[in-house]
Amino acid sequence: IPISNCKTTIDQINDIVDFSWKPPSNILINEEWIQTIIESINCFFLVAKSDPYNCQIVYVSKNISSLLDYSQDELLNRSLFEFILPRDHDQLRDYFLQDHRVLSTCDLSWKRAATDEYEQCTIIGAFRQINKEREENDEKYLMSIVKINTLDRTTIIDNINSINQFTTRLNLHGRFIHIDPKAREFLGYSSYELIGHTHFDFVHPDDLPIIVRAHQLWKTNGNGQSEPYRFLSKGQQWIYLQTNCQVQLNSWTGKPESYICTTNPLQNSSDCLQKPLSYILPSPQTTIYSSKY
Repeated sequence: IPISNCKTTIDQINDIVDFSWKPPSNILINEEWIQTIIESINCFFLVAKSDPYNCQIVYVSKNISSLLDYSQDELLNRSLFEFILPRDHDQLRDYFLQDHRVLSTCDLSWKRAATDEYEQCTIIGAFRQINKEREENDEKYLMSIVKINTLDRTTIIDNINSINQFTTRLNLHGRFIHIDPKAREFLGYSSYELIGHTHFDFVHPDDLPIIVRAHQLWKTNGNGQSEPYRFLSKGQQWIYLQTNCQVQLNSWTGKPESYICTTNPLQNSSDCLQKPLSYILPSPQTTIYSSKY
């Protein structure tokens, strides 16, 4: 659809943010997939018009609220210059004037909401044209992610104690947003195959109450250990796992923003691996078990 000079609508945003690379998953809409993948790398997504003297914001992902305390509505259709440290304005303008078609970076300071403090951040993006079939009306947009450099979201793992375990990170809805590569050694799945799913998509039906209790414990206490449960591997075998979880709080708001899980494959699960399966892994496009708890 053509992009007019009026304020950006939801339909226009969906047209601009059209990711053909979205993998098959039980995430059904672009907006939810964008938020999940951006959460997994601790950045937020930003789309702005290419006018170097205005840089109107037409899209920003929801998780900016946990990073800089803004809501989406506070940013949409406003100039990017309003939020950038004045001394960085020339640098930002030069970045937009470059009109680069390959990924390029720009380091600057972004103001936090309701304070006079600024966060050092890096814009990583490139310009893209919309509505190529009508070139006379084409508009260019900066498609980018913004990485906050002064917020440390890194989870430090003790390698000595993690030989027989792997880590994952869940968003507040219980979806996997980060998978330790070591998980593939035990489960057989790549990170690509797990991100966006929940435990409910892989756990044995008889053990679903265990996962419900675990999520309730983590949500209430901020940490805790699950009971042993069976998880379906890519090789269609049931593997016994046990998960310890610790809530991750936003360093500025003090509110939960994700859950860090350390999972141990249990050694006594070998007897169960040879039992015939009575449960088939759902296809990526189908959700059999609800992720709400």
